[in-house]
Amino acid sequence: MLPKSHFTSQKIRTFGSWGSFVSRNKNRGLLVLVALVAFGLGQEYLSHYSDYFRMSLITPTGVPYAGMEFPIKKVPNWVNLTDGQRYMNYSEIPQNKLINLPAYDIATFKAGMNWQKATEAQRNAYITYPVPHLGNYTLDGSEYSGSHPGIDIKVPQGTPVYASSAGKVYKTDYQPSGYGHHIVIQSDNVPDPDNPNKSITIFTTYAHLSQIKASTGQRVNKGDLIGLSGQSGMATAPHLHWQIDRRSAPFYGYWPFSWADVQKAGYSSYFEAVKGGLNQGEARKFTIHPAKMIATVGELRDTNLVASAGVVDSDEIPEITQESPTITIEAPIAEVVAPAETPKTTKTPTIQDSPESIERPVKSVKNKVVISFETDGSFIPQVPETIILKIENANLLSTNVIQMSSTLKELAQITPSRITKDLIKDGQVPLTVTTNSNQNFRIIATGPSGEEKSPMIKSQVFADVPVDHPYSESIAFLKDKGTIKGYADGSFGLFKNLTRAEAVKIILDANNIAAHHIPTRLLSDVPEKTWFAGWISAAISENIAKGYPDGTFRPGDTMTRAEFLKVAILTAGFPEASDLVASAGFKDVPDGAWFTGYMAFTQEHALLPPTNTHFIEPGKPITRGEAAYVLHQLWKVKH
Repeated sequence: MLPKSHFTSQKIRTFGSWGSFVSRNKNRGLLVLVALVAFGLGQEYLSHYSDYFRMSLITPTGVPYAGMEFPIKKVPNWVNLTDGQRYMNYSEIPQNKLINLPAYDIATFKAGMNWQKATEAQRNAYITYPVPHLGNYTLDGSEYSGSHPGIDIKVPQGTPVYASSAGKVYKTDYQPSGYGHHIVIQSDNVPDPDNPNKSITIFTTYAHLSQIKASTGQRVNKGDLIGLSGQSGMATAPHLHWQIDRRSAPFYGYWPFSWADVQKAGYSSYFEAVKGGLNQGEARKFTIHPAKMIATVGELRDTNLVASAGVVDSDEIPEITQESPTITIEAPIAEVVAPAETPKTTKTPTIQDSPESIERPVKSVKNKVVISFETDGSFIPQVPETIILKIENANLLSTNVIQMSSTLKELAQITPSRITKDLIKDGQVPLTVTTNSNQNFRIIATGPSGEEKSPMIKSQVFADVPVDHPYSESIAFLKDKGTIKGYADGSFGLFKNLTRAEAVKIILDANNIAAHHIPTRLLSDVPEKTWFAGWISAAISENIAKGYPDGTFRPGDTMTRAEFLKVAILTAGFPEASDLVASAGFKDVPDGAWFTGYMAFTQEHALLPPTNTHFIEPGKPITRGEAAYVLHQLWKVKH
């Protein structure tokens, strides 16, 4: 049991999302709640109660063990693709540009990191496995340096994904902020890689899919097609996250820490927590190294897939103890797959980049080519970024060239990539850098005087959303989910007032409610062919929004903070106003008003940014930035 202090009054109030379930099923709901608390899970885990209920009903699959193999068969020959082919769908890549999945071998990954000296095979292996088992997101090709469970396999969108072992589909699910579309397959009577004479049950997760081609309860054979790879959930690029959990794991696919654990440990983000190896012991306890498992008990037919020197020996992995684990149910974070600069691995990660000037001071050196960079320090994925390369003593270049590259390697296009003397005007060359990656990077200039790196260039969500803006994280979250988009000029409209039509769209989409076209002919200002007709139809049919008595919806009108908060809170499944307190504590929120309870809920759960005043301005039009913040905070409360 957890200590009573764990269940604070504030935490207990977050059980509100269970209200309708318990009211309809009082006895059954209470039993589930009591059972969960009895297991010491705490309120932050209740949203995953269905996983625990499902686990209690796990039954043998009746599917015999038939060996194991990797879930991907073919990948591109990454180092020989053209710039355009790197972003193609799997089906569009020429067959002669596909190769067998490279061997999972840590020594090969390490060799591939040395780009200039590496062979083509080493480079492809390094690119294909950006995050090895329990890696750290620094792309250093190492295992057990972080707490990322499983293996990331870099593949194009739409790559066929096959069952790595026979079994029964335990679940298919969608986590917009975690594993996206994913499949979990239960396999019984599998030899334990630590003791092949012992049989165990495993649960294999295939995550970030674009399509699921299997259904819950379906029996699958090893090698059956079960889905297509993608970039769903919080993935930053197309890839497959492949993970094997032991039956003893608290849930499948397992993630070793929650946001509360991240904050308690003093990290600034999930990514930093993974790099720092937060709760690696829990990940070792509940997950199995997939490549090690195949090398030990897989009976592979393709020898090129056997894990070799890179697989950690079984005696390095601790045995599962009988002690009750610290359960940390939380949606997993995005899987980083874009190659980036490889910093030195340390036990304690740096929480934030050290401050540095946007343009480094250049010390003039006679008879030497001196290189520096001028940049605003940020970029927007898919939007060309201009960076000025400054060259002093360019006349010394003669027949030499300056070769341009970046820490993103092949994921960034730099034009021009070769700087010759004739391209330099007044000691400068404008560079255009374009990348789909949202990872921070540096430009690298390699010339006759050695290598020079630019200051760190940081990813920016939209042109008008600074990296350090308090809404930046929320806007990035909803952008990755596909809920919001920017304007043609690359801006988001951070301070623009949100319209009623826009509000309906983002609230429904954030709660996974799809648009559908139920006739809205009673609403004279909602033509059927407008972009918002389906969203308004869905909102009305779900009883989320209503039209006005005069038969209009007024889609272009603004929405107040109070109106938006009410609709967002109710759509997210939180209590009716009657269940909320009657006093909010703001001078501009009268007791007993229709919106008072929602303002109190907003204050309690920090749905709006902190304010130093006693006013919340319920009648003020809500902005696009504020709306994104509210929806993200509501998601955090639910999860």
